[in-house]
Amino acid sequence: MPSLARALPDWKPLWLALAATAPLLLPGTSHAATTCAEVRAQNPSAGDGTYSLTLGGQQVAVHCHDMAGTPREYLTLPSTGSTTNYSYYGRGPNTAPGGQTTWYTKARFDPAALALTLDDTTFATSEGWKRFGNTYVYSSALAGAGDCVNTYSQTGRGNVDLTGTPFDIVPGQFRIEGNVAAGSATFSGPQIVNLTGGGYCGGIGTGNNQLRLAWRSAPPEPCDSGEPSIVLNGYPELTLECGSAPYSDPGAQAFDGCGNPIQVHAYNTGTDASGPGPNTSAEGSYSVSYAAWDAQGHTVSALRTVNVEDRTAPTLTLNGPGHSVHTCGSPWVDPGASATDACYGNLTSQVERSGEVNGWAAGQYTVTYTLTDSGGNSAAPVTRTVDVVDCPW
Repeated sequence: MPSLARALPDWKPLWLALAATAPLLLPGTSHAATTCAEVRAQNPSAGDGTYSLTLGGQQVAVHCHDMAGTPREYLTLPSTGSTTNYSYYGRGPNTAPGGQTTWYTKARFDPAALALTLDDTTFATSEGWKRFGNTYVYSSALAGAGDCVNTYSQTGRGNVDLTGTPFDIVPGQFRIEGNVAAGSATFSGPQIVNLTGGGYCGGIGTGNNQLRLAWRSAPPEPCDSGEPSIVLNGYPELTLECGSAPYSDPGAQAFDGCGNPIQVHAYNTGTDASGPGPNTSAEGSYSVSYAAWDAQGHTVSALRTVNVEDRTAPTLTLNGPGHSVHTCGSPWVDPGASATDACYGNLTSQVERSGEVNGWAAGQYTVTYTLTDSGGNSAAPVTRTVDVVDCPW
């Protein structure tokens, strides 16, 4: 008896696939195939390809891989591109010059849990590397964004786009992890989420290597109950070191009264048109504000304070050697010392010197250089010894 299992083209829109494919019934049973292993049980000669499985009473086009070995299910991701269904680990001291990026065309699918396993790179391509200790890693899991750049930095990027599949992304499952980390998950409808994240080192992801899915729903009805809410990503007050990397805003998330994500408008982040953002090269207190409004015009806002402080002492460096010999009978010329400060730049003109050298009197002299910046941070003093020799008297 010929098998009912047959492969589809690698992807068709779900509705065409369902119209073209009958449920796969196992021999001697009355239930349809729910896994790729059951497809092979029905037809041992079935090869890798896309099959229609019956899940929760619905038919789903699933790619079956390694049918000759251990059959596994993959969900084809119709939307692909340089910034679609990818994870980017931001360029930093522990990465390749361009950071590390992984792009996915299919994601490992767990039919029973209705979830994606995020670190399966069978159908992924990668570029670059990242290093943790002595270990080099050449790929990133889907649905994550991170870096190891600076405090609350967010140069990492990510995207998951399930457009063209029968699934939505379950909200509320992304979390920030790592050291002084920040991140955001911004939904564009229930099937698309854009991620930003990073830290020193850290980022955003699901935390358990799984992305939970829900059956594709009809567009939500406009919410007409309750007030919207807004939640800051990270802390409402940040303190950054003056002279550190440019400010990277952690962002915020907002929801209408029914819990649906709504767009957040940010002001004075440094990347919007409303202001230059906190200046990490100048001490001061800066404000970043956020606002959101629902379809009924109800508004909500929040404020973040960013304090830029100079808590790092400047650095003093001797010009020339720390010990020199001067022949008696002429004035000694001081080579001086140079000073640099992460916040205020070149402070050489503010270096103070104590101690004198008498170029007409034999002996050993000590000159000490000191500096305190306007933030009250004192550099470690440096000293120079000068031996005045060969006086004829």
